Amino acid sequence: GMNPPQYLEVLNFSDPYYPSRITSFEIRNRYGLEGCLRMRKFEDRGVKIAFVVTGSHLGVFDFSQPLTPDVKKIINLSGKLMDIIEYNRGNEKYIVISLGKSGVIIYDVTDILNPYFVSTYEDGRTMGRFVRTEDILYVIADDGIDIISLSDISSPSSITFFTPPHSYPKCITLEGRFLYTGGM
Repeated sequence: GMNPPQYLEVLNFSDPYYPSRITSFEIRNRYGLEGCLRMRKFEDRGVKIAFVVTGSHLGVFDFSQPLTPDVKKIINLSGKLMDIIEYNRGNEKYIVISLGKSGVIIYDVTDILNPYFVSTYEDGRTMGRFVRTEDILYVIADDGIDIISLSDISSPSSITFFTPPHSYPKCITLEGRFLYTGGM
């Protein structure tokens, strides 16, 4: 079957009462990206980058010239993206990506135009959405929460797995020392 085109849109919301479309560009046929499931923006020394995550790819888009975004790199992922966050340690910058059955992967994005693979964490569970505090990642996984240490970024490790007594977790957030989760 034919795949419909997928677009990234550039919209002007400088006046929120009268937003307007500036331009758009096709990303499926041009770059092989299935669409846009998540987008995270980073800025470093004037370079503005958006990591555009599709079903199984990570597109590195340079947004330094807002009207003409430029694809710098496309990384093939080994699973279905569930979530993405940034993680800064000193001068190093990372993105942590949850990939369902493929676990959690970490990329170094210190040079945001050239991200590279650092490590992965897999324990057989299906990883979903997550939150982070300092060096601890709380990941919804199967019927509970996988708690993972990022203290050794080259080798993430399990701290424990916790199954909430009253829900099958689907959503998660963190406030201070408290983790909130809900589900079905």
